[in-house]
Amino acid sequence: MTNPKYDVAISFLEKDEVIALKLHKALSKSLNSFIYTEQQKNLQGRDGEELLNKIFLEDSRIVVILHRNDWGKTKWTRIEETAIKNRGFENGYDFVKFIPLDKPVVNPKWIPRNRIWIGLETHGIEVAAAVIESLAQEFEATLKIESTAEKAARIEKSRILQESRDKLIDSQEGGNYANSERNKIGDLIKKEIEEFNKKNSDWHFNFNSGINNVNGFELTIHGSRLLFQFQGFRSTGKEYILFITLIITYRHKPQKEQAGAKLRFDINEMDETGWSSYDKKEIFLSSEKLVHEWFARLVEIGLQVRAGQL
Repeated sequence: MTNPKYDVAISFLEKDEVIALKLHKALSKSLNSFIYTEQQKNLQGRDGEELLNKIFLEDSRIVVILHRNDWGKTKWTRIEETAIKNRGFENGYDFVKFIPLDKPVVNPKWIPRNRIWIGLETHGIEVAAAVIESLAQEFEATLKIESTAEKAARIEKSRILQESRDKLIDSQEGGNYANSERNKIGDLIKKEIEEFNKKNSDWHFNFNSGINNVNGFELTIHGSRLLFQFQGFRSTGKEYILFITLIITYRHKPQKEQAGAKLRFDINEMDETGWSSYDKKEIFLSSEKLVHEWFARLVEIGLQVRAGQL
């Protein structure tokens, strides 16, 4: 491809515009990126369709797709999907970086697995931008050198946004968000049990809310216990702490083993509520991811017990 107009073209659904804009801004310090939001006045009618098709087909070095299951089913993403598929058919899909946003992840069959990057939720916008920059360089993009003044302005803006999130967390509204996440965890545990029991009716999970008068949830199977316990300021989200404990009870041994995690309520740079590791705040996880991963660990213990391995 000879001197395309854009280094990166970002495709996304309207409901993910905030994420797309933040990614666009993170990339703007080093690459020339296209985003529909900034060009929508020029993308109306038939001429707009042709222009959009051209951007994703040939006027961008690489393409980033913020994907959900209904991507490709709206007017504009349908045009973008067709252009991307046509380009991939002719040249292969190395130019695509696919970032799934649905939970669980739904992968289009036409996207090769090596083009999928599942890391936005955990690692954030800046890491995603670095991954995209690396791919763009493979397609001969030259990274712009950020000046000292530009870097200082970007860091200052990031600091102001972080202070704004911290202020929100330390408010009554932040407390409401934290309590909603606590309730969500209880609902997610119940959902995991319900979905699991649809295919495994002979398992008998015991679920309790409120553990010895402690704010939290307890899930047990075959003697092993998974605990989600909450401590901290319920009127604000500040220092609202989640302790996760998995207690493994052996059938043929007297000792028990424990695994666990300590997290705090947080709001990430995409304005999503969830949990950060207590000591390393940059590691952010949603309630969905936490419950799914720890439930899977408890089920694995149950499988070993049923197989007579524990």
